[in-house]
Amino acid sequence: MLMNWMPMDRLVSEHEHAHAHAHETSTTTQGVVPRVDVVDEGDAYQLIVEMPGVSKDSLSVHLEAEDLLLRGARKAIDSDHLLRNGRCADLPFEARFTIGADVDRGKITARLEDGLVYVKLPRREEDKPRKIEVEVQVG
Repeated sequence: MLMNWMPMDRLVSEHEHAHAHAHETSTTTQGVVPRVDVVDEGDAYQLIVEMPGVSKDSLSVHLEAEDLLLRGARKAIDSDHLLRNGRCADLPFEARFTIGADVDRGKITARLEDGLVYVKLPRREEDKPRKIEVEVQVG
């Protein structure tokens, strides 16, 4: 039996399960679950994760078995003064994704740019979309 397999849905399912509103940043006991976009580029998936104020030094991206884990922390702007609403306080970020078997784990890359973390998840060569030629037989 053939079934409609949606690898992108699986990729973000655990992340979205962590907070009910995919377009809102939410807070858990681990910290803030950042907003994420997933783009299917054909030969790769790209995660775009919002982590404003996170520096490269405080960002970590780890692959543990089938899980991709992103952690980062934004430092308070000025800890010497009383914060009235806490919006600029220390703020940890965490996002976890389950990576499918079609991702080439050895070629995953990540970059931080303007508060966004871009994680490229290349598909394994044999799982990339390809055109299948149709033969025509006369007779």
